[in-house]
Amino acid sequence: MGKFFEGKDYPARTSMHRDEETRRKEKGAYLRARKQQILGQTNKNNDRPQPDRETARRPQPAQTTTAEIKATNAAAVAGDREVAEELERLIAAFRATNGRKEEDTLRSFAKQHHLNLRVEPAVSKTDKSAIARMVFNGSVERPLGGYSSKFADIVNYPYKYTVKPGKPEDYDLEHSSIWQAMAEEPRLAEMKDKIKAALAKTGVPKELLPEMNLNDLKYLMFNHCGVQKGMASAKLFQARDENGTPLTRRDRNGKEVAVCTSAKQENVKRFIKENPQFRDMFLKMPGIDKNYVDALIQKMSRDGLTDMTKELERHPEWINQPAIDVHHVINIKDCRLFEEQGKSYTAVNDYDNMCIVSNGTLADALNRARGMGDKNDANDSVHASIHKGDMVFKDRGQDGDVRRTMVRIEPEPGVRCMLGFDEEMMIIDHTCQEERIAAKNTQNIGIIQQYNGARSA
Repeated sequence: MGKFFEGKDYPARTSMHRDEETRRKEKGAYLRARKQQILGQTNKNNDRPQPDRETARRPQPAQTTTAEIKATNAAAVAGDREVAEELERLIAAFRATNGRKEEDTLRSFAKQHHLNLRVEPAVSKTDKSAIARMVFNGSVERPLGGYSSKFADIVNYPYKYTVKPGKPEDYDLEHSSIWQAMAEEPRLAEMKDKIKAALAKTGVPKELLPEMNLNDLKYLMFNHCGVQKGMASAKLFQARDENGTPLTRRDRNGKEVAVCTSAKQENVKRFIKENPQFRDMFLKMPGIDKNYVDALIQKMSRDGLTDMTKELERHPEWINQPAIDVHHVINIKDCRLFEEQGKSYTAVNDYDNMCIVSNGTLADALNRARGMGDKNDANDSVHASIHKGDMVFKDRGQDGDVRRTMVRIEPEPGVRCMLGFDEEMMIIDHTCQEERIAAKNTQNIGIIQQYNGARSA
């Protein structure tokens, strides 16, 4: 034996283990205890009350036969089939129109049948609003994520795909539902060849087209389709003259650059051309500076712009002059309302849906741009009808001083310009004006009849 066991009595060391007789006794004791436990449980069950024999002899309800079970299951299957067919029909109607009525009908049906349903059209209303906003501003912002799963790999590893560029003619944009929605806007439809060239240059697999979302196309437009590219956004549309020739100008370095435009700018140019009375109406505003008005109208006519905050560097005395902005009559978030009328959602940017509105002072506009709005002022997104007299432009502060309250006015259809709630400070289409006068007369007649009825009573 080794050194460890040298001089040791090995058999004596094993005496600590149980011998055979001890193990046999322990096993017997365990078996006896287990038997008593089982017998106790059995006696407990026997002590439970037994059913009455008379009750047991009563006739029991007939068991459902196999044939009846099959018939019930068949009826349930038929009912499920009808529900499925009706659900499919309602979904198809909603996808075809993207209308609120169809959506409400679909949601009501799903709730009635306890269906946990989440249905989105091929192109969501959020995407359509974003496309309309892009056209209104004439620019696309650089997306910071939100790509489809496969396109994200192209963004993260661009050189893996650009080494194998494709051919523009190989891309059929008819397979892209998001592009089909964008192409409803004529300004974007003209970018079709640019989009196909961007797809080819980036090396996007053509089978990826049906899966691409709006941010995928915005990535391509920002990087390859803009006429002017900045750090965060790219201008999309180049202005043209009456003959269709693209317009350019020279920058400070003498370089020819594109003159950019947007739906907003085009609407402003048309407005100031068709409404020369705007100048006289604007001059009626309190505290107005004639030089400021002339500079504003020149900018609106030449560039289609209404933002005068940049002019404050040369004219700091204009800080409290009234600012104006362009506003949608029907909000751009509700652009699908036009689809319910059988129009394209892009009609939200039409001239008929535009209005020039008062937007506080240049100081207000400057503070909003810097994120420094006065918390005590009314929110600049307050919506108000032109008939609401409780919406005012002045307020009294806690210190007793009267100060200007910045309120954005909400126009009605047909109102082209709204610098105040008084109709003398509005420009309204002639046909809409006649309708408004007729409605007002009808309302006055109703009030007179109600008053005379109360007197006679």
